[in-house]
Amino acid sequence: MSEPEQELPKNGIFFKRVKRWKLKFRYKLIILLLLLLVIFFSYEEILTSVSYFLVKEDKQFEFADALLVEEDFANKNALDFCHNLFKEGKCKEIFMVKVINKSSIYSDRQYEYLLKKTIDSLYYNMPLTFINLDIEHPITLNKSRIIIDTLNSRNFKKIILVTSGFHSKRSFLTYKKYFKDTDIKLSVFVYYSNYTPNNWWKNIEGFREVITEYLKLVYYWLRGLL
Repeated sequence: MSEPEQELPKNGIFFKRVKRWKLKFRYKLIILLLLLLVIFFSYEEILTSVSYFLVKEDKQFEFADALLVEEDFANKNALDFCHNLFKEGKCKEIFMVKVINKSSIYSDRQYEYLLKKTIDSLYYNMPLTFINLDIEHPITLNKSRIIIDTLNSRNFKKIILVTSGFHSKRSFLTYKKYFKDTDIKLSVFVYYSNYTPNNWWKNIEGFREVITEYLKLVYYWLRGLL
């Protein structure tokens, strides 16, 4: 006949460990629930902060030798800023930096003509110079390498980069890397299109841009390009 199984003492080491583990699990569950509640009630503030991390902007603007306008040339916010600075005599020249799109139905000359004609019809009386670049990826890096030579040859000292908000930090850091060996001082003005840091997650294009920009920023950091 087999001996009866002995019942382990309830105050033994085994039970203490189980009880301790259950207690820890309970704490983890409470912390997780609290975290979910915080996210639920403040997700807009969190998402706004996430996007503002990508934004680099200088609030104060002084005289600039030139403005470098990137991305969306038809953005009213960007054009108003350029026009006001030129009208007030706070900048000499305005450069439109454009990457050549070989799949476009318009040639570069046709694009420039149409854009200048449209801008003139809106009474933006300001001189525009197009810098058309035929470059490969990484575009921001290769673009800044070429433009720095143009700016140095003109002996410019103060440049304002006019670019889209979510692209501004990566663009600024890339330009700054090449400007460090020059006497050029760089400032940034940002503009937004159909979405802002306060509502980008409500727009599929805004969501795509923010996520993509984070991936590109991480790529630049890992490659040591900033």
